[in-house]
Amino acid sequence: MSDIHPSTGAARAGAEHAGTISQFITLIPVAIGNAFRARWASATTIACVVLAVAVLSTFLAMARGFYAAGESAGSDRMAVMLGRQAPIEVESDIDPAEAVLLEGAPGLSRLSETSKVSPEVVVSVSRRAKDLTKRINSTLRGMRPEGLRLREHQGFELVEGRPFRSGMYEIIVGRQLAQRVIGLEVGHQIALSGKTWTVVGVFKMSNSLLENEYYADVQSVQAAFDRQNQFQSIYAWLKPGDSVEDLRAFVEADPRFQVDVLTQRDLYRDQVEDTSKIIRYLGWPLAFVLSIGTFAGVLNTMLMVIEGRRRNLSVLLMLGFSPAAIRMTVLLETLLLTMTGALLGTLLMYLFLDGRAASIVGKYYTTIDYTLQVDWTVLLNAMGLAIAVGLVGGALSSLAIPSYRKIKSA
Repeated sequence: MSDIHPSTGAARAGAEHAGTISQFITLIPVAIGNAFRARWASATTIACVVLAVAVLSTFLAMARGFYAAGESAGSDRMAVMLGRQAPIEVESDIDPAEAVLLEGAPGLSRLSETSKVSPEVVVSVSRRAKDLTKRINSTLRGMRPEGLRLREHQGFELVEGRPFRSGMYEIIVGRQLAQRVIGLEVGHQIALSGKTWTVVGVFKMSNSLLENEYYADVQSVQAAFDRQNQFQSIYAWLKPGDSVEDLRAFVEADPRFQVDVLTQRDLYRDQVEDTSKIIRYLGWPLAFVLSIGTFAGVLNTMLMVIEGRRRNLSVLLMLGFSPAAIRMTVLLETLLLTMTGALLGTLLMYLFLDGRAASIVGKYYTTIDYTLQVDWTVLLNAMGLAIAVGLVGGALSSLAIPSYRKIKSA
């Protein structure tokens, strides 16, 4: 029977653990020095991580920028009514009688002496870009004069020309759209749905995403696109202190309404959310595949580095440093290199991508302009990827360390 008390064994284990930690702390400068001395191996490890981080950061920057564009475009004060369960605005269908009933809804600001709401016809149109390399899908929105007054709350202002006239095939275009699409200068004529439309004005808004639409008279759009006796959406501006929930309760209490009520911010958020998820779902699997290659590169590089340090490691073992402390040093070195790669990759993506203009087709079949965003979220995701690769690669490569016990015993 052993006469060693359990508490004595636990104390010895604790002392050995403390000794390993102390040795590891002592070897930290050695790990940093090794990373600098093995320049080519360190550069290879860093380059592997930079490549994976660059791909991941690109997709995340796209998703962040696209979502931010939609999030900032809408307003919580703008109420939007769509046909019940309509998935998107262009596929909505609202009876004109419902627009009349909404005039009695509480909490809506008056847009004119006779109206509180703006019934609108929404269709998708496509025109060739100025660079002739692609087509730009945009929204043509038919509205009454109340629709323009409503959008004054969002900075609507004509910067060229004049407003469209009722009953005429005249349109005004957003400033961003006019800069991207061919033939939208004031005075030019374009063909839409078999009709010739004259561009009579260019407008700006408080958000550039809202400048990617055509505005025209509602009756003209209905006639040209065969949308008589129907609207796709109804817009209204909420009074201060009133909420969209009050309007929703008013609508739900009357069985004559067949509409869903939401805010304009929710409308744009829904527009970009699904596309943002798709971008992320494409980015992460691709980054994962690259991470496997990165992990293999890091593992092989560190194994070669360890093999090249056979004599140095044997000296450390003979000096009394434990294999566990040396393994922790290799793990630290690998983590330092992968995290350096993550920081460098994110910095490069920030310099080359952040703020760059891009475009994508959104949920409403429209081409949406946005800017790529490389922010702290992108950096944290890149660091997480680098730490995961560093931990696994460093831990597996450090398993080669115990083989040097033979050298020490010899």
